[in-house]
Amino acid sequence: MTLGVQKTIQKTSAGDAKAAATPASAPSVLPDDFTVDKDARYTGSVIDFNKWRGFGHITMDEKGVVPGDKVFVHWKNIQTDDRFPRLQQGLQVEFGLMITNDWKGWSRVRCLKAKTVTLPGGGLVNIQDAMDAESMQFVGAQNFRYTGTVKFFDQFRGFGWVSIDDGFAMEDPVPKEIKGYAEYVDLDPALRPRELHIEGFDGDSYRLSRNGARLEVYISCWSDSRRPQWCCNWPGTPVPPRRCWIIADMAAHCCKAGVSADREILYNAYTRNTPLLSPAELSIFEQLLPEEKVNEANFNASRSRWALGWHPPDVLCPSDSIEMNGERAMLDGSAVLWPLAVILRGNMQITRTFVNIGAGTCLPPDPLYQLLASSEGHGFLGLAVEGDATRLKSCELEMASTSATVVPVHLSLNPVNAVHRLLPFLGPMFPEALPPWPLDFLVVDIDGVDCLVAEELMQLVRPKVMQLEIAFHVPPPFRYSMHWDSEKSPHWNDDYDIDRLNPAAGCSLSYALHKFKPFGYHLLRLTPLDAIFVHESVAPIMESGLGIKLPQDEFLCYRSSTLWVQLPGKYVREWFYAPHPAVAFSQIWSNISLVNQEMGRDDVDLVELNTGGKSLRMRIDKLAIEFGIIKGKNGEFMAYNVTLPGGTPITQEAIEHRQEEGAGQRYSGVIQWWHRWQGWGHILPDPGCTFPAAVQQKLDETASQAAAKAKSEEKGKEKLLYFRKDDCEWNLRTEIGKKVTFAVYLDDKGAGAKDVAPVEGQE
Repeated sequence: MTLGVQKTIQKTSAGDAKAAATPASAPSVLPDDFTVDKDARYTGSVIDFNKWRGFGHITMDEKGVVPGDKVFVHWKNIQTDDRFPRLQQGLQVEFGLMITNDWKGWSRVRCLKAKTVTLPGGGLVNIQDAMDAESMQFVGAQNFRYTGTVKFFDQFRGFGWVSIDDGFAMEDPVPKEIKGYAEYVDLDPALRPRELHIEGFDGDSYRLSRNGARLEVYISCWSDSRRPQWCCNWPGTPVPPRRCWIIADMAAHCCKAGVSADREILYNAYTRNTPLLSPAELSIFEQLLPEEKVNEANFNASRSRWALGWHPPDVLCPSDSIEMNGERAMLDGSAVLWPLAVILRGNMQITRTFVNIGAGTCLPPDPLYQLLASSEGHGFLGLAVEGDATRLKSCELEMASTSATVVPVHLSLNPVNAVHRLLPFLGPMFPEALPPWPLDFLVVDIDGVDCLVAEELMQLVRPKVMQLEIAFHVPPPFRYSMHWDSEKSPHWNDDYDIDRLNPAAGCSLSYALHKFKPFGYHLLRLTPLDAIFVHESVAPIMESGLGIKLPQDEFLCYRSSTLWVQLPGKYVREWFYAPHPAVAFSQIWSNISLVNQEMGRDDVDLVELNTGGKSLRMRIDKLAIEFGIIKGKNGEFMAYNVTLPGGTPITQEAIEHRQEEGAGQRYSGVIQWWHRWQGWGHILPDPGCTFPAAVQQKLDETASQAAAKAKSEEKGKEKLLYFRKDDCEWNLRTEIGKKVTFAVYLDDKGAGAKDVAPVEGQE
């Protein structure tokens, strides 16, 4: 998934200001008769460069050489050791020119681009460290390196987790594993006052409270230069030459509220400071916690166009949270299904059956706990499905004390195997009926492909009530779901940790509504983590028992909710209240990027994983690494410039121990196979190619192994060289039958081709 287009309110560095205001455009189309000197070098300055999209423009010092005196530049043509090649506005550079044939629509056109971009004189464009030093807060010095292990990095979703080795002494309390980002969010900015705590100079701590257009600023009664024991004239306490409160009411408040009865300092005591602020100072605080206004006309237009429900939601529909000891906490979701069971039993004959997928320990906040542990659960029969054997054993012991019959099932389900694996357990529950069986309750909480598994189970059951975990950080009307890949997805399951956050998991509310509407389901209510749906067959009973009308408007229900999200709330609201969904698509891309960079999420962003400027097209697990650590704006920690030990970039070549063979000699052959979507293929060398002995030996071994598996004896004799898209020159069109030249290498997997280029004249 990861993580670039800048969002409107994002802070931009000086080097990116123009790029943010006027986004870089694609290279211009050249006339057919335009030519360039392929060997000439030119100088110029950078006009703009969008670091998220990876390209910009250079204005040439020598005028009249190219149309408009402006040249397009792509990050791949920058000569640098930086982790993520980029340029900065106003930077003087040296470069060559090249003409490429690029696709524009359905045809190829000639385009002008800069090549081999360096500093004047040929120096590498190494500017990232200097830019990072200005914008990042480092744990230790910028160049201090920690060691640890990549627990995993998934190139398909672009993130991973780093574990730090023991033995490092750090002033900052950096956790052993960097934790994730989550918060409770009021989707309506006017639902309740919003607060923000910030640190100022001299140890001052400020608390900002926003209620609509009104902003209040409170300052702590304690700071490095102002403390109650210094400023309140306590008997026997000398008064140091410090500044104290200049307003009598503030002094009286802090002297009373700033200490406990036994004269201990209370660091969370604040006094109102708003009247003392100048307009300029107040403006700064306004920028830190700005008013979020909702364009009601835009919201209602989007709602009327995209909402599936049309009845105003009852007070039961929105989710809420509670305050406990000054902290936001979610309501106990385990009490939600219990009253629904009472309503159903009182108005119809139910089967008293359930399936709980991802049951865990079956303890609260498990949605079925209160029902099964109560007298209402007597006679219920169902399955507790869990992939973790230890947690399932705890569930079995806990449910043994209830009056329900709970069958523990140790299974890990996915959309491919769910029906096949559950069928032997569901069939005996309904011996006299054919599927889909009339299940009463279905709960799915597997922190992954929840909606896809539930959809597949519609072949077997048609539950009256269904509860699904929802990725609420993707708001209506966006339909999002993690999808399943038979090869890649099982790796994520192997590394699953229940305490680790994963914003890519699950599905959005709109996805679930659209997916299950054809099966007859309506939204009943939201909890901070889940959505509860009821089948149309029991809708009249629910409407009568709860005093509601179905289907309910999901936009209004979502807007009135307090939800647990794994992305910053201001970003989620930005998407939800966008003038049109099309506008928010680019914002979603930008905001997910900013999670890693500004919120200190534990994900290792592609920018912070030093891959030598290349795309990493392989999954890495349990890899020894070194890295720096930076502290995010909210005090969270993130790995920085992650490399192999010794500072070697993390590339597939380095991980697989690539060794060049043949001293740069070029060979020729034909592309025999090319897998377009996975980006790799095979080259059949021309007859008479004489490779180094080690390469020839590997080719013989590979051919022997292939012959044992091949259906065709002739095909098994072919000695093929593996190659990847990253090993191809920019002007090679990878097509079967294409004549190419190449160099060779060996790695852990065998013999391969690199620097693959088209035969001259056949580009």
